[in-house]
Amino acid sequence: MLQGETINSGASDVCPDCKQKLVVKVCQSGGGYYLGTWCCCGPYSRESCYFRSYSEAESALKAYQNGNTSMLRT
Repeated sequence: MLQGETINSGASDVCPDCKQKLVVKVCQSGGGYYLGTWCCCGPYSRESCYFRSYSEAESALKAYQNGNTSMLRT
């Protein structure tokens, strides 16, 4: 990960195109579930590693919201 590539590493939490505030939430892709952000433009960032289940990702989101960033991309 490059510095400023994720919100946690310094990227803006506002989409530069649509100006929507970006909120980290559970997202899904072919690789599983992850913590990331979306706006009306589409996917913006992937903030975490992938998780096999929604419940694992949801638990990670709760931990992230409580300040535990151990699952985030480094």
